[in-house]
Amino acid sequence: MVGLLLFFLIPRQPSVNYQYMVYSGPVYNGQGSLSNVTASDFVGRYRFENMNYYSVDWSGLAMKNYYMSTATTDCDITKVHWNTAYCGKEMGSYEKKPTFSTGPRTRSYQNVPLTADAGSGTFALNVGEMLTECFLYGQVLVMSQGHISETTGLHDFGKVSIDDQYYWLICN
Repeated sequence: MVGLLLFFLIPRQPSVNYQYMVYSGPVYNGQGSLSNVTASDFVGRYRFENMNYYSVDWSGLAMKNYYMSTATTDCDITKVHWNTAYCGKEMGSYEKKPTFSTGPRTRSYQNVPLTADAGSGTFALNVGEMLTECFLYGQVLVMSQGHISETTGLHDFGKVSIDDQYYWLICN
């Protein structure tokens, strides 16, 4: 009986998955056509999964987003993925400060717009480079990493690091 009770009450680690990124800005049709792209043209979709028998409160989502290139100059980070060395160029971050909840044994989804330093010339340069590559080759690898705070009525998981999550941005 105690074993069965513990099975239901022992907290399971909730998880976060970067599902995909949607780009809804101007289409690439030659030099200068991407000059009006803004961070809010990119929206990240995240899945929050709770396999506990009680709800989880999430807060303080902070995920940095990187465009991953095989070029090796001016990298913000470097990663090896699928036996290939990638140079990561920061695009901005996905941030969601307000608390939201996921019910017992369910998944919830959040669309979180990308934010970037408004005066950053780096954003414009990295986004232009990424979208040019994406529209020319049809896809580009993006990666998201960061943390979130997770709390339940029985356990405070605290600030939890989210592993590197990769996704192909498809541009047609």
